[in-house]
Amino acid sequence: MPAYNILIENKNSNVSSFGVFLAPPKMSLKPVEFYANSSTVVNAPCNFPVSPIQIYSEYQIGLENSPHPPLNGEQFRPTQLIPAALNQSWEAKFDSKSAQQPTLNKTGTATTDSIDIKTNSYEFPISNNWNSIFFGVNTPMGFMGYTWLAEPSSAYSIVPETVFYIVPREYSPYTLIPVSTFSYNSIALSAKNFDANFTCTVTYNSDGTWTAHPGPPQANGMDRLTEAHLALSKAHHALVQHATSKPSTTAQNIHPMLYTSTGVQIKS
Repeated sequence: MPAYNILIENKNSNVSSFGVFLAPPKMSLKPVEFYANSSTVVNAPCNFPVSPIQIYSEYQIGLENSPHPPLNGEQFRPTQLIPAALNQSWEAKFDSKSAQQPTLNKTGTATTDSIDIKTNSYEFPISNNWNSIFFGVNTPMGFMGYTWLAEPSSAYSIVPETVFYIVPREYSPYTLIPVSTFSYNSIALSAKNFDANFTCTVTYNSDGTWTAHPGPPQANGMDRLTEAHLALSKAHHALVQHATSKPSTTAQNIHPMLYTSTGVQIKS
């Protein structure tokens, strides 16, 4: 998984903040209290310069023990995340009898397209000690992925989806939200939306629709018109200089000036 670069153009004056989320992975066991969890919140005011996001290629996993389970609207920030790769199997060791932080140990291999996490046997829960699992990727802003309630003696086979959702809505970092939130006028970006350099530009339009294209932002019609006007101005300046320059006493071969069409017609 390479590093992906997403550039956000905002042309909607009603929105100035965007949440960026990883698509939910395919899971062999449906988790309990499963929520999207992202610290990647982008401030992109209307008509301001493009706001960039970089999503790194490394998967991360983590465990957490807390006084309450993961719930919708709660802020859940992982204390520690460790790198993980496809085809790895991990053992998660929890102890609900104390507030001791759980541990992760790599145990072997999994299938080529998954990361496996197996939990140990423990009482569930005791004295308000709740255990959670984190899976996702990292960005310069932190974590982007999922958090769910861990259950004892369970095996989670995680198959990541390389799809990113951008939601035009203000979020607090690390706030748990249900996956159904992605239906809120979001755009989903998959590998086909990126160019060879793994760059994609998305535009949130004034009418609330989205457009996306591979690569960096494209020059709009006004930009091209301005470029054409500058090219014509330079050509005119060169022509005036040539016409007003002092003739040389030495015979010279005068070649006609060459112009390259700008491809833009300007009407008076």
